[in-house]
Amino acid sequence: MPVTANEPLSLLQRYAETMEYCTLLDSAANAPVETGDQILYIAAFAISCLSNTRSKDRALRKPFNPLLNETFELVREDFNFRFLAEKISHRPPIMATYAESEKWTYSYCPQPAQKFWGKSAEIISDGPITISVDSPDSETTTYSYVMPTTYLRNVIAGEKYVEPAGQVTIIASSGHKAVVEFKSKSIFSGQRAEEVSVKIFGPQNRELEIGLQGKWTAELVRTPDNKRIWEASSLLPEPRLRYGMPSFCASLNQVTDIEKGKIAPTDSRLRPDQRCLEECRIEEAEELKKKLEEFQREKRKQGKIVAEGVSSAWFTKIEDGVWVPIQGENGYWESRKRGEWNASPTLW
Repeated sequence: MPVTANEPLSLLQRYAETMEYCTLLDSAANAPVETGDQILYIAAFAISCLSNTRSKDRALRKPFNPLLNETFELVREDFNFRFLAEKISHRPPIMATYAESEKWTYSYCPQPAQKFWGKSAEIISDGPITISVDSPDSETTTYSYVMPTTYLRNVIAGEKYVEPAGQVTIIASSGHKAVVEFKSKSIFSGQRAEEVSVKIFGPQNRELEIGLQGKWTAELVRTPDNKRIWEASSLLPEPRLRYGMPSFCASLNQVTDIEKGKIAPTDSRLRPDQRCLEECRIEEAEELKKKLEEFQREKRKQGKIVAEGVSSAWFTKIEDGVWVPIQGENGYWESRKRGEWNASPTLW
């Protein structure tokens, strides 16, 4: 695919966009478990990350496919969290992502795949999301769910857009459960389905009074009191000229004082073809993209990197489908403190 089919962000950065609404996890940590309020905030967080594709301009392009062992870190001192992602397998493609704050942790190891159905493409992200929350009235509560299947509509002709479909069930270690339902529309309506609802169930599988209603593209309110729990952030001005990105997404390529001279040499911010595309140096980006892909293919032929299976510099497997950052002196954050990146391969 030509480089112009991409937006100037990698898939690792796309997964980092999930953290835009991390304050919902902070709210969850301050909410009681037994009443269902904590799982309600977890459900709002699960829905909120879908809003980054609400602009139909964003459906026109795809993120860069990361190279094996490419990484992305996001340290936000203003929100008190840090995030790390690495592509740990080329075939099948697997990404390992992990975020942590004082009161919560987030782990997700997606295995993205696509299926084409004539006019639509089905976008699948297998792999459980696990969130652990420390709350004031109980021990740590763990939540697990799988992201919904999303569809890219009108692949061949017409206005392209992305929409989630089906249900998502969030299971809590406390015995609570949240069922997220994305409302569907008639295939003849020609409009995107945006309405979503959430039902909350207690440990005895009894539906509780509270829930959520709204649109995954705009806002969620708690029922029955109609208190707004979440609202989508603003898009950049002139979305068509800026890939339909919200401002949080557009900031992910910035190298601030927090990252300057500290991030790993494999960080997506340093990927040369992606940077050239952002700076509108299209021909140079095209040539660099070809060289990087050929460099990876040659390394696979020479046996310097694995062609199949997992190869990770910074994550370790704790169970099937779950990878977490290596701890101690060989871990990413300790290496960052020392400024030593011996475990990082040469990617560009």
